[in-house]
Amino acid sequence: TLPPSHMYTRLLYLTAVSYTCGFLFTNFAFSVVTASFAETVKSGEPISSVVFGYFVLHEKSSSATYLTLVPIIVGVALSCFHDDSFNFFGFSCAALSNIMFSLRAVLTKRMIRTFPSVTDEVTLFGHISMIGLCMLIPLSLYMEGARLVEGFFLDLDTTYTSSRHELLFILLCNTLAYTTYNTMSFLVLRRTTMVTHAVLNCFRRVFIIVFTCHYFQVPISNFNLAGIGVAVTGVILFGWTKTISLRRD
Repeated sequence: TLPPSHMYTRLLYLTAVSYTCGFLFTNFAFSVVTASFAETVKSGEPISSVVFGYFVLHEKSSSATYLTLVPIIVGVALSCFHDDSFNFFGFSCAALSNIMFSLRAVLTKRMIRTFPSVTDEVTLFGHISMIGLCMLIPLSLYMEGARLVEGFFLDLDTTYTSSRHELLFILLCNTLAYTTYNTMSFLVLRRTTMVTHAVLNCFRRVFIIVFTCHYFQVPISNFNLAGIGVAVTGVILFGWTKTISLRRD
């Protein structure tokens, strides 16, 4: 049940719209460019988060903390980058997804600060997910409804799955993992600053590269390994500078 507040409802719907658009732009980017290129562009999310956090939420950090964002972004970009593909539409979608996710973080932090005792993270995520679902169902049916009926019910594509039961099982596992990840994201966002949340989210991309390359037996070049090392070093430096700043405060 939503609290009887017009401001809370407005913030909730704005958060849900920005969150849903962030995922839409991300999927659009993945559909037209390589995953490495999309992840390279999305590694710039801490920059937009720093800008939003500074001007909207007035979250300020030391100059040393801001400087540690440079090796993190550069390192993740190096670890993702392995081809020269470029597509303006894909680049724009990936960049817009950064803005949407940073805007979602700003609105969520504002809701938490303005209504600290109204709702918890899980309930907030549930409300946002239901609003996003209502937005996406008509759009998905319009764009992919006919293709879904043809590819799943009439003639199943067995290139990657052998049966419908296997496909449904993979879908269930993916749903569970994705829901858990996004719930944890809200838990972290409530307890940290926007910049810290963005840095941890950026560092997550390094793990995506490592685990997917291991699972699909894709070799990692020395260029990619160097980028991973730079990103890890940046995250360590970020945590160290944040600790020093908190001790001084």
